[in-house]
Formats: sequence, structure tokens, C-alpha cells
Amino acid sequence: MEVNLNSKALKWAFVFCLLLTLTIPALYPSLRLLFFSPFLVIAIYQKPLSTCLWYAFICGLILDLLSSSPRLGIHALNFCLTLAILYPQQRNFFADNLSTLPLMTFFFSTLSTAILATLMYTIEMHNIFSVRWAYTDLMLMSAADAAYAFIAFILPPLFFGKQRRSGKDYFEES
Repeated sequence: MEVNLNSKALKWAFVFCLLLTLTIPALYPSLRLLFFSPFLVIAIYQKPLSTCLWYAFICGLILDLLSSSPRLGIHALNFCLTLAILYPQQRNFFADNLSTLPLMTFFFSTLSTAILATLMYTIEMHNIFSVRWAYTDLMLMSAADAAYAFIAFILPPLFFGKQRRSGKDYFEES
């Protein structure tokens, strides 16, 4: 079964991520996943940088409007900076590989968390850097984001997608 990031429906990925962003924090407030990260990674493989930056800005602005703690615009700036840094890496990971979306989501989440912590320290002088923060937020939550990307965007097409036939299947006698 082939899973290609170039053929994913970007519109439905955004709607799915938006629905999760709106519902999961209400049901499980301690679950702090970056639900838009797989959508933005898929966008990296389908759209030019300028369009991806607009997507990152919109997703960040949605998070800014839904969150109360940081200043307005900090998530939008964070997502734009993260995407601008991560965008050139698309040439190092193939769009049709099963591990690309989870890996790129892990990198997006790790980089986004580090940038957000730096912005929070720079703007509000709120220091959250510690070994525990590095372990939980940088490593564990990024791994959870990668697992979410794999479970939500890779597994369904593998189980329910159209089966790909091999060459010998085309020439079998009935």
C-alpha cells in the first residue's frame, strides 16, 4: 500500500486537525498535542513556501485565539519560524515513505517547542528550560505528536485504502 504525502487531501487534513484542536483539549485538557503539525507537514510537500507560511500563520492564529496564556501572535510567529526552518528539509525525506510524516512531525514539534520556549523567555522572561522540560516537552510530547500523525494519517489509508496490485496480478488467468 502506498501512502504519498503529495496525494493527501490538504483540505480534509486541515478540517480534521481543526476539529481535533477544538474538541480534544476540552475532553482531555492535559493532552497537549500540536494537532496542526501533520497538516503543516503535508502542506510542505504540496505547496510552495509562501503558501505554507500562510497556512502556518492561520493555524498559529487559531491557536492564539483559543489559548489564553501567551501573547496574541506568538503561536503564529512560532509556526511560521518553524515551518521556514523545516521547509528545506523536504528534499531529505521522500513523500512516499511511511515514516516521513511521523518523522517530520516529530521534527516540527521539537523545533516548535524549542522556538516557543525561546520566544516566551525573550518576550515574557518566563524561563521554562530544564532537564525535565527537555525530556517531557521536547522528547515525549514530540514523540506523541509523531504517533498521532502516524495513527491519524498513515494507518487509515493502510487499512482502508485501495489495495495496490503487483505486476503479476494483472496477468493472472481467471
